[in-house]
Amino acid sequence: MEWRKAREYVIWLLLAVNVILFCVNLYRANDTVVSASRIADITSILRSRDITLDCTLPNKYRPMAQLYMQNHSFDYIKLQNLFMSGKTDIKRTEKYNSVIFTSGDSDLTIKGGSIEYVDTVASPFGSLTEAEIYCKNITEKINGLFGDYVFYSSDKTDEGYSVKYYTSYDDDSVFSNFLYFTIKGTTINIALNYSDVIGSSGKKSIVGSDEAVFSAISAIKADYPQRCTISAVESGYYDSLLSSSDENYALPCYVIRAGGSEYFVNAYTGEML
Repeated sequence: MEWRKAREYVIWLLLAVNVILFCVNLYRANDTVVSASRIADITSILRSRDITLDCTLPNKYRPMAQLYMQNHSFDYIKLQNLFMSGKTDIKRTEKYNSVIFTSGDSDLTIKGGSIEYVDTVASPFGSLTEAEIYCKNITEKINGLFGDYVFYSSDKTDEGYSVKYYTSYDDDSVFSNFLYFTIKGTTINIALNYSDVIGSSGKKSIVGSDEAVFSAISAIKADYPQRCTISAVESGYYDSLLSSSDENYALPCYVIRAGGSEYFVNAYTGEML
């Protein structure tokens, strides 16, 4: 009797081990690595084209889904109150499928899923930290109406400051859902695009980050014939059309940041977007 119980215990234990091994193998099958030799190869190719790779390439990549997007239905009155609170003599006009609110030097333009706001502040920001606080306060108000923008980066430029936010999906940035602050002296420019994620397709295999960088070389050299530096390579999602149509989609992509430009590569096909 005891021997029979022991045998049943061993059988159940072996079944459990097989299940664990199956799950591990399935995970590994969906987790592909860019090897050190592949990274060395793309680094050598870049060097031969006078392009410096000054960042770490993502060395793991897994299947990703395509996102189905739909432009958010903005509440114009709430947007006016958010951006132009305290302004006087606000005028509303419609032009080229855009709704425009103006008051003095302030302009709020809404078109499809895109918004642009231009305004001035009383005095320039004294530091990047002050600019970040201003941008954070505005972003929290925007997130209170729609979206879930998350801080991405901030930089001090020759003319002022640049602060960027994106939304995310499965911990990857949705680069087409952006919120950019460009600050030059007392002039503030806020540009954003936002679409709701309404669904996704099944996950499919994507190319490695080294293949994406290789695809972007020609475009980078066209913009920067002399020396150039790649400062970042990241995976995420991007709606290449950024159109005013009601429904669109965001593809898995890689963004390659080189010089002062961004290059997007379709992560399914390895082609430039």
